[in-house]
Amino acid sequence: VCIQTSPWFAGLNFSLVTFVFMLLTAFAFDFGYAWNTLLTAAVAAVISYARFRHTVSDIQSKKTINSMNERLIEEKEKLDVSLQKYQYVLMQTNNIVIDWDTQKDEAIFSGNWTDDFDYPMEISGFTRWIQTSAILEGGQRRELTKKIHEAMAAHTQLEMEIALNNKHGVRKWYLLHFVFLRDSDGNIKSGLGYLTDINKHKLELLQLKYQATMDALTGLMNRSAMAEYMESRMALNGPEDMIVMLIIDVDNFKRINDTYGHPCGD
Repeated sequence: VCIQTSPWFAGLNFSLVTFVFMLLTAFAFDFGYAWNTLLTAAVAAVISYARFRHTVSDIQSKKTINSMNERLIEEKEKLDVSLQKYQYVLMQTNNIVIDWDTQKDEAIFSGNWTDDFDYPMEISGFTRWIQTSAILEGGQRRELTKKIHEAMAAHTQLEMEIALNNKHGVRKWYLLHFVFLRDSDGNIKSGLGYLTDINKHKLELLQLKYQATMDALTGLMNRSAMAEYMESRMALNGPEDMIVMLIIDVDNFKRINDTYGHPCGD
């Protein structure tokens, strides 16, 4: 007990106890007796010192563990606050966050995912799910898969507009932004991204494009839309393909415009 409390007091205690013991047993004193007594005291001192060091080490370990626990509790509280802020931001931005573990091929969704789509928050076999899920149209499945591979290979971020079919069968437009996280060796460990609802903005743009490229009276393509369509269509033509254009003209229609004016001719 003394050696664990104060080493200098224990050393003094051992010395006095040994001296008193030898003094009281002086009637049997000889060399062998003295040697055995001193050896026993030395062994006792070594054992006590060893126990003292062990106790000190144990106390220090407990202090270290307590200190680590306190830091962990502080970090957990900070993390909880950060998660609350994160959830609040998600609620305000209305984004759907995607956390993809590329090693296990598992994706975790948050935000309004389950509210908008009839799928669970966690999806295993995420790569296969992209290629087979009814949430995407066939063409967009291939485009998304291609862009994911390109972003992985080029160490770049992925950003594209995609149309997703929600649980009501309505097709809505989203902006997908994705970044891939790598370890120190450059291997992809996970992917983190989000979906932003841009449906209203996209429909407005499509409506504006329609109004800019279509004739208001007939609903047919105007001149600029016709030229754009022909250029894109001809670019897709193979050597054996042929395009036929039919032009219909009204004879002497200029006379109507000249006589009654273009509003009437329209």
